[in-house]
Amino acid sequence: MPARRRSRPGRPATGMAGGHDPVLVAALLGVLVAWAPGTLQPGQLGRQFALIVGCLLLAGDTLVRRPPVRPLGRGGPWLLLAWPAAVAIVGVVRMPSPMRTDTGWDAVLLALPWLFALLVWRRASTGERHDRVEAGVCLSALWASAAIGLTGILQYWAGLPMFEQARPPAATFVNRNVAAQALVAILPLALAALPGLRTQAARWAGLAAVGAGVALAVATRTRAAWAALLVGLLVGAVLYAFASPRRRVRAVAGTAAFMAACALVAALVPAPRETRLPGVVRTVRLLAEGGEKSGEIRAALRANTAAMIRMRPLLGHGPGLFPVAYVRFHAAVRPTPEFGVERRPLHAHADALEYAAELGIPAAAMLALFLVGGALGAARQALHAQDAVGAARAAARAAAVTGVLLHGLFSFPLRSPASASLAIVAAALGWISQPRAGGRRVVEAGIVVPLLVLLLLAPRVYRAEREIRDAAAWQALGDCRRALPAARRAMARTPNRETAGIAAAVVFSCETDPVRSLVPLEQALARWPGNPNLLLSVGARRTKAGDLAGAEAAFRQATELLPDLGRAWFGLALVADRRGLPERAAAHCRRALADPGLPAEARSYCRAVTQAPPGRDTTTGGA
Repeated sequence: MPARRRSRPGRPATGMAGGHDPVLVAALLGVLVAWAPGTLQPGQLGRQFALIVGCLLLAGDTLVRRPPVRPLGRGGPWLLLAWPAAVAIVGVVRMPSPMRTDTGWDAVLLALPWLFALLVWRRASTGERHDRVEAGVCLSALWASAAIGLTGILQYWAGLPMFEQARPPAATFVNRNVAAQALVAILPLALAALPGLRTQAARWAGLAAVGAGVALAVATRTRAAWAALLVGLLVGAVLYAFASPRRRVRAVAGTAAFMAACALVAALVPAPRETRLPGVVRTVRLLAEGGEKSGEIRAALRANTAAMIRMRPLLGHGPGLFPVAYVRFHAAVRPTPEFGVERRPLHAHADALEYAAELGIPAAAMLALFLVGGALGAARQALHAQDAVGAARAAARAAAVTGVLLHGLFSFPLRSPASASLAIVAAALGWISQPRAGGRRVVEAGIVVPLLVLLLLAPRVYRAEREIRDAAAWQALGDCRRALPAARRAMARTPNRETAGIAAAVVFSCETDPVRSLVPLEQALARWPGNPNLLLSVGARRTKAGDLAGAEAAFRQATELLPDLGRAWFGLALVADRRGLPERAAAHCRRALADPGLPAEARSYCRAVTQAPPGRDTTTGGA
């Protein structure tokens, strides 16, 4: 048997020989599976569970060697990420106990890409493993481009509903916004895998996979992703050209022409009407004009998120608590368009602002410095690379991080594990100045232990997601006998506040006993305080159960969040009527009738209370 050849420290290999490394195989499988479900609309269980498995597989063989000296000392990335991690841990510990489980789960899942990046950084710091880790990341991106690109094309162009979602309501497999976020980071890294492929057939197949990713990126009609991807690819092409002989410039031009052809085909082929995506011309016009309605929503989100930051600039409102805290700031500076009972923003559509609102300005600045430093380090590596493979990989890492940072000004790619893991891993590799071997081996027990705990919890979460899917389906069919037990089991198992809210809605719809339905509703409200829909449900059930004081408190809180919410004023009118206060009930009903979205039964009741005919204006008056 011939001896196994090893690459020298600091000298990149030209092939994909690292594929025989068990660590590389684990990283390939784990990261690929994490990215492919990363386009699922629910955006929670599938990709996060796969990311946990990928981290565990990689961490299981992570007996790393001492890293070399870096600009901030031996542990540059560790120092930058230590403060945000400490703030997140303290924030979870200080939360009320009903919220701690949900928020702690979200915070740990949010931290997984950063932990994964640190593992890769430590592993790649040794010269023997550096090229294998880089090759694995690029090859995984190439596979992900093929999987997501082909799936998305089949869905958008052929109108195929690929898979049912894990969370109701059922919809298509590829979510265009999340897919665009992932492709901004995937495509540059996928291009970097092409020079390392050994055969010409493999290179052509890889180029076709990149073309599928480009076509899907255009088909998503996501304007901010287009701009970010274009700028990122330009940065990578310039770095690769300046670091290369003239023959590489021709390769860049040929690849760019092929990608432009794929983009043109995707722009000309119409998508099915069911997708309701705008045309390419209108999309470009909206990019120049600012996006009409979406621009107004983003402006309100930024202004109100800035108000959140000003209230707690140092430590923030807590990790994962942006959707919970924003309901009290939705009109602090500018009213958020379309904000209501059923629509509440989950993200600020600006990564820097959202991190600052949750973890504070210092933590957000350190995370940004980690990414910017990684991009600059990758650019330096590209300019000093010794061969085409090394130059391509380093330029691709700089392009991926640059694109994600730009996209983060208008979206939330660093909050989606698919795009976040790619960008953060690329930045971590950019922090490696000169890989070298040596030093003793250490075990990353501080990372492996929590990941093992998450792996044990993940099956329980999966069962909860399956239960809530079945509960919603049975409720839609009118089979409350099956829907109720499934919803109760889902609420008991899930550590996700959104799933708990869906389960509470099923219980509210199917459970006729007000006392029995109050328990899960109040549990869900404790896990997501300030949720207008849950406040209305709890207030209605408390009214039926005879707890008029508690019902009034819930309805009052709903009116504080949404002053024009007619259903809340209608609830207050019912409470006042039961207390024998007809004048107060009439005043509340006048406020309720001012809401055009008030249900018909509530409108009839309020007209009877106010003794107003159907055509009379009853919008004046108040409580």
